[in-house]
Order: sequence, then C-alpha cells, then structure tokens
Amino acid sequence: MAELLVCERFHPRHDPRWLLELPPSPLCLACAIETLQDGGASLVRKKHVLSCLRDVLIRYATLVMPLLAQDERVCAHFIAILFEILQTVEDGSVLDLLIEVLVLLVVGLKMERYLHYLLDECQKELCKVAATRSSLPVFILLGKLADSIPIFADVWVVEHSKYYKYSGTSGYRGFRLQTPLTQK
Repeated sequence: MAELLVCERFHPRHDPRWLLELPPSPLCLACAIETLQDGGASLVRKKHVLSCLRDVLIRYATLVMPLLAQDERVCAHFIAILFEILQTVEDGSVLDLLIEVLVLLVVGLKMERYLHYLLDECQKELCKVAATRSSLPVFILLGKLADSIPIFADVWVVEHSKYYKYSGTSGYRGFRLQTPLTQK
C-alpha cells in the first residue's frame, strides 16, 4: 500500500516537507497531486489516491491544512487539478470522492480566494456545457459547498448571479432558480 502513497517515479524530485509520515503509510502530498494529474495513471489508482487524501484531510487536517496553506501556488494547482478531473470523469464513486476532497480543501483552508476560484470555474463550466447531465457534478459540488460554508449562498447570489440568468435562458428548460434577486 505504501508504494501507492509515495510514488517512486515522482517522489525523488519533491521537497521533503510534502512527505507526511502518517500511519499506516507515509503520504507525499506532491506525489498524490502528480498522480492525479498523470494522464497515464489508471482511474483505480486515482480513486485510491483520492480516498487516501480524503482520509488524511479528515483525520489529520491540523497537520495538512497549514502545510498546504504555506504554498498558495500548490493549493491553487491542486484545486485546479481536482476541478479538471471533475469535468472529465464519469465514474460516480470517483466523482463523490473528488467533490468531497474539493469541499474539504476549500473549507479547511478557509481562504475565500479558493472559493471564488471554484465559483468562477463552475460558472465557466456551466456556460459551456450543452446538457444538464454533464453539468450535474458541478451542481453537486455547488450544493456541497453551500451545505458546508454558511456564507456561500450569499457569495453565490451576489457575486455569481449569472448562474441564474444562464440556467433560465439556456437548454435547462423547466429549471429556473428563484431568489429575491431574480424575482422581478
């Protein structure tokens, strides 16, 4: 199991600070990120990495979040990779893990810029998808963020009201979000 949490191919070039000596096996956050963005890695391997990341973010948040917060570039890259995978993967269990890891990261990091980044990316994705089915993971992510972050709904309505205009005027027939801002 340890060989999947520290990738021999990637690990030698990583800064030692990314290696977390955790039971039952060490986890290199940089290896996990590189494995997720590796086009040659199997979906099963990526799912395993996501599962390990979820477990580490839940059990060891007090160790992992400060480490990630030290490097905004790495955090932004990590979140971007996860969102990119969210748009391409069709396996439901992998999507569930991706969404859970994204929400844990954004909530745990407590930095508004990552929430705004995800909202911007969700908006871009919703504007370019042609079918409701392909946008479902994005809507699920938005719902999970709303459940986890009390101020999220205010930010979404005030700063990202284009969702409402788009959902009411595009191919989403019969789907219209109603809020005090959109009712006139």
